[in-house]
Amino acid sequence: MTLLTGGTPASGADIGAEGEARRSAIASTTVFALLASLAYLALLTNGSFDFSGIDTLGGAYEAYARSLLQGRFDVPFAAIGNEGMIVGGKYYLYYGIFPAILRLPFLYFDLPVPGPRVFVWLEACASALFLHLAILRMMAATAGDDARPAGIGTVVFAGLLAWVASPVVILAGNASVYHEPFGVALVCVSVFFWLLARPIACALRGSIPVLSTGELAALALAAGICLHGRPPMAVSLYMAVGFMCLWTLAEPVASGKLSGRMARLVARSLVPGMILGLALGLYLLVNWLRFGDPLETGPVASFGFRLHVYGDDPWMKGVVDDGRFQLLRIIPNFLMHLFNAEGLQETIIRGWSLNAVRNEPPLIGAFFLWLPYWSYGLLGAIFIARLSRRTPLPGLWFAGLALACSISFALILSYATVAFRYKLAFCPLLFLFLLGGIGAECSWRTALPAVTQSKLVWLLGRNSLLFRSMLAISVVVTIYAAFYYKQNDFLNGRPDSALFQTGLRPGMQPPSSAE
Repeated sequence: MTLLTGGTPASGADIGAEGEARRSAIASTTVFALLASLAYLALLTNGSFDFSGIDTLGGAYEAYARSLLQGRFDVPFAAIGNEGMIVGGKYYLYYGIFPAILRLPFLYFDLPVPGPRVFVWLEACASALFLHLAILRMMAATAGDDARPAGIGTVVFAGLLAWVASPVVILAGNASVYHEPFGVALVCVSVFFWLLARPIACALRGSIPVLSTGELAALALAAGICLHGRPPMAVSLYMAVGFMCLWTLAEPVASGKLSGRMARLVARSLVPGMILGLALGLYLLVNWLRFGDPLETGPVASFGFRLHVYGDDPWMKGVVDDGRFQLLRIIPNFLMHLFNAEGLQETIIRGWSLNAVRNEPPLIGAFFLWLPYWSYGLLGAIFIARLSRRTPLPGLWFAGLALACSISFALILSYATVAFRYKLAFCPLLFLFLLGGIGAECSWRTALPAVTQSKLVWLLGRNSLLFRSMLAISVVVTIYAAFYYKQNDFLNGRPDSALFQTGLRPGMQPPSSAE
C-alpha cells in the first residue's frame, strides 16, 4: 500500500519483513482511525452516540434538498428562520448547496435521510483520515531510498497531528447548520493536500514538481466541490490549481524547453480549467436563482437576524457599512484569532474608525491550539529559503503555492465576525505548513549540509523536547476547547431555545415578507 510505504526492498530476502511491516502499518493506522472516529462521535453527541439528537437548525439541508427536487431554492421558515435571507417573502439559505445535494439520493429513492450528525461525523472522520494519510505519504516520499513502512510510533505521531491536535476537532464539535458546509470544505482541503503530498515532497527534494492531467483534474474537482461548501476556503484551492496549471507552461518557457510541447502543455491544463469553470458557473447560477444576482451570496439587508433580532446594532452596522470583508480588519482580527488579544483588537478597530467586529465564543487563540503546525511552518520556510539558494525553481513553486493558500487565511481575517469555527478557514495554509515542515525535516539530511540540520532539526524537529512540549500543549488545549465549544447554546441545538430552532424569539411571529 503506497500510502504508508517508502522505497522498495533492497533484496529478495527482505520481502517477508517488508510485507509484515506494511501490514503492521496498515493495521495500526486503521486501529488509530477507528478509535479516533469513536472519540469524534462521542464528542459530537455528548457521549450519547445518538445520531438523532437535536442540532441547531438541523433540518435546514433536508428542507433545502426537498425544495431542489421541486425545482425551488427557498425553504420553509421553520427550517432556517432568521438565519436565512428573506427575499420576496421567501426564505433562502446562503450557505453552499453541496450538503443539500448529498441528501438528494436518499430523497429520490425514498430512503430515510440521515440527520446532520451522520454527515458531520463522516466529514470530520474523512478529513482527519486523509490528513493522516497525507502526513504518512509525505514522510515516506521524503525519507530517502532506505525508507520502510511506517512504524507504530510514526503512525501514532501522524495521528495525533491529524486527529487530536488538529483543526478537524472543531468540526466534530457539533452538527449545526453552520458546520456542514465547513465539513464539505474540510474534506476537500484534506483530499487536496493528500494529492499534493508527492509534488510537495518533490519540491522539497530540490526537483521541479510536474503534475499529470489526472492529478490536476482531481485537484480541480476538490476545489470545485469546496466552492459549494465554503467559498472563502475554495478561493485558495482555486488559486493553487490555477498556479499549478500556469506552472506547466511557465517552467518550460523559463527553461527553454517549450519547443514542440505547447499544445500538449495547454491540453494538460484544459481539463482542470473546465472543471473549475463548470463549478464556478454553477455557483454563479445558484446565486442568480436565489438572489437575482450571480455575484450576490446573500443580501445583508434581507438577513433575517438583522430584520428581526439585531436591527442596526454596531456589528450589523459594520457589516452593512464596511462590508462583509474589509482589509483593515486583517491586523486586529489576526491578533484576535491567533492570540485572543481582544483589548488590542478593539483599540485598533477604534483607532482605524471601523465599526464593531463580533467576537463569538469560545475565544481561544489558534496559535496555542496548533503549535506544531506553526512550528513546522517555520521549519519548512527556513528549509525552502536555504534550498532556494541552490535550486531556485522548486522554492518559487512552493512560494506560489503558499501565496495561494494564504488567500483564505486573509479573507477570514478580514471578515466582520471572529468565530471559533471560522478558524477552519486557516486549514489550506495550516496543512501546507504541516506537510512542508514534516517533509523538510525528513529531507534535510539529504538536501542540506548536516551541520545546518543539527541546529534547526534538533530545536524544531519532532524528536526535540520543544516540539514534544508543543504537541502536548496543543493536545490539551484542543481537547479543552472542544468541550468548551460544546457549551455554546447557539450551536448545540438546546431544545429550550426557540431562537435557534425556529429562528424566533419566544412570542415572535414569523414575518410574512422581507420588511
